[in-house]
Amino acid sequence: MTDPGVLFHPSTGLPIAIRTAFTVATAGPTSPTAIPAGALIYNATQASFQPVPSGTTAISKVTYNLTFGTWHDGTPVTMDDIWYTIANFHRREGGTDRARDPYNRTQIPVGTNPATQWPSQYPVGDIGAVDPRADSPVVNQWLGLFKGARQVDADTFELYADYWHVDNASIAYTMDIFPALPWQVHELQVQTVLDDETRLDENSAQTAGKPVVDLIRGATIGLMNADLPVLAAANHVPPASAAMGITTAEATARWAALDAFRLAHNHYYVSNGPFYLDVVNVGAKQSVMSRFDSYPFSADKWDTLLATAVPVASIANIPQVVPGLPTDIGIATTLLGVPTSNVQINYLIRNVGLDTTVLAGAPTSTGTGQWAIKMDQNTTAALIPGAHEVTVTVLGQELGVPVTVTRAFIVIPELVYFEQLLGQLEAQLGGLQDDLDTANDQLATANAQVAALSGQLTAALAVAVVAIIVSVVSIALGMRRGPRMKPPEEAGGGESM
Repeated sequence: MTDPGVLFHPSTGLPIAIRTAFTVATAGPTSPTAIPAGALIYNATQASFQPVPSGTTAISKVTYNLTFGTWHDGTPVTMDDIWYTIANFHRREGGTDRARDPYNRTQIPVGTNPATQWPSQYPVGDIGAVDPRADSPVVNQWLGLFKGARQVDADTFELYADYWHVDNASIAYTMDIFPALPWQVHELQVQTVLDDETRLDENSAQTAGKPVVDLIRGATIGLMNADLPVLAAANHVPPASAAMGITTAEATARWAALDAFRLAHNHYYVSNGPFYLDVVNVGAKQSVMSRFDSYPFSADKWDTLLATAVPVASIANIPQVVPGLPTDIGIATTLLGVPTSNVQINYLIRNVGLDTTVLAGAPTSTGTGQWAIKMDQNTTAALIPGAHEVTVTVLGQELGVPVTVTRAFIVIPELVYFEQLLGQLEAQLGGLQDDLDTANDQLATANAQVAALSGQLTAALAVAVVAIIVSVVSIALGMRRGPRMKPPEEAGGGESM
């Protein structure tokens, strides 16, 4: 029901952006940089935001780009809620459990803000004055690291902190303050504390004999039901609301939306997640969560996290390697069956017989999901003939478990290589001789067939010539006999009378 700004990846355990994309700039734990003009910090004594004093430094800067969306009561999440969270943390300071320097170098004096060293900037806030333990350990840690914030635009702000980690994402996670509740819900529950009716901390509540604020059930629901119309009628805004950007019109809309939500659901848990708390049945110990139609992300936003994304690597067949001759070893990487180059990949080549590593490094990318270990003639010249193996280690960019694959190959001496070449050449020459002999045999057979056909053709021509001579003689003899006499029936002139 609630989205954080930054949360842990289910496979790697590393922080990833949920509602706040982030970039981190840091020069290391001992190299602070100056905070630029325009950054603000909250002064709990004066209940106002003030410029960070000139010359103030910070170890890290986190730039957050936020996906705001809508609260479950229909009001928009805005930068007002971010500034309110910063102010609320300072207002909850109760003057106890002082934050310690993040590197344990010195104990921060009571009443001194580690960010600015202002003696009264870290005093008791208006909430902490009633509930001295309202500044939870998480809040107290955050206050001890915070140095200032600067709004860049409507959905981007910079946060400065004296905090460093080897993983930049962990810095963004530690300082993340994406709100879980809108400022109007915070102000309503805070009012019950300021009225000395409730406490935010369980230990404080037990000591004072007061109920802990509960937005879902219990006695505090009735207390908030009583305070809500009062705050709405006064169009209440939190301290420093002008600096936060909260307008009168915004306050009016937010109080009206919260009242409508309370009437529809009988609780005050207004949050920002893909589901909202629809029905709470305390007696039956049942609750109903419903889909939040105004959630800013599509339903398949996090489908890529359902299956563990383990990369797969394969090494192509490796020919015999010859010292002094260049050789490439091909590698392919896939993720869920699709070629990918979004991996960290390294290789190690070992001489098995000598049990020594002879080569290590990163292969060269030759295409999407395609890599090559390129060994030039100088590299192979240093290899000692014998059994070798190449081991490839692949680490998915979003998975902290390495995957390895190994393949064996042989480095052969140059003499053996040339003997193999000579043998192959002799075999090829022998094959060519066999082909030549076969061709000669086929040619001899063809010549014999041609000779036979030639004889048959000669005989046929002779017969034809004889036949022609006989025909000519026959014609000549016929012509010497003279004209042929007609039969008597053809010679007469007709029948007599």
